Amino acid sequence: IQAAEFIYSPLIGKYQASGDLPKVVDIYQKLADACNRINHPESGIEYYQYIQDIVERIGTPAEKARLYNNMGYQYFLTHDYKAAIT
Repeated sequence: IQAAEFIYSPLIGKYQASGDLPKVVDIYQKLADACNRINHPESGIEYYQYIQDIVERIGTPAEKARLYNNMGYQYFLTHDYKAAIT
């Protein structure tokens, strides 16, 4: 995941600076997916928390629903069922 973070970090900065937050969300989603592929869902939660910060500010109801579903699944993967339900 460190290699992916290294590659995506400049893009995150660029998109944040330009205000293109949907692209920032896309990158964080890719990083969270990468965490799941290498069986580190705990690390993916951090990326979903970054996404949550953005989506709660500017997201549509559909985007918020997708986020909460994804976060619930991420917590399910870590066996934190209480957090998954929340």
